[in-house]
Amino acid sequence: MSRILIAYASSFGQTRKIANQLAAELRGRGHEVELADALLAKPPPVEDYDAVVIGSRIQFGLHARPLLEYIIDNRAELHAIPSYAFVVSMAAAGATAADPNGYVAKLLAITHWQPRVAVAIAGGLPYRSYNWFVRFVMKRISRSAGHSTDTRHDHEYTDWARVQQIAADISRDLAPKQAPRPSAPYAQA
Repeated sequence: MSRILIAYASSFGQTRKIANQLAAELRGRGHEVELADALLAKPPPVEDYDAVVIGSRIQFGLHARPLLEYIIDNRAELHAIPSYAFVVSMAAAGATAADPNGYVAKLLAITHWQPRVAVAIAGGLPYRSYNWFVRFVMKRISRSAGHSTDTRHDHEYTDWARVQQIAADISRDLAPKQAPRPSAPYAQA
């Protein structure tokens, strides 16, 4: 089927888990998928793929700078092929709005990129991975948002069924389009 790149940025692992789940789902549908962590190295050239999925974590209200630069540097190539975006933040946890806090809109405004689909996905609170300062800040933010403040445990808010649905939608979008069958001529009696 299609050769797909999933480029992502994950500071504490939740965006990586989502990217890995999308990759597994897409591979299960027959696609060849390569993952690239933009915080470790610049993702490969867009033109090497049939489609690209880009996922950014939101940390303190900001998208990952390496992904923003990658999108801007490759915007024309991204517009030439099917491309998709997901933004991972705690703002999406339990939200009824499609783009809580406007992080998807902000990504598109900064980069001037128009992917076929751009969605917000709830992340997690890996309190045990945070240093003392981040834990303190995230606990205060979580309290005001109504999320767990129990720092003895990590908390996951990602809707995995939704991640599966996103992969199914991408796969369906990339499926070869069938030409309509000509209708059979009517038999005359």
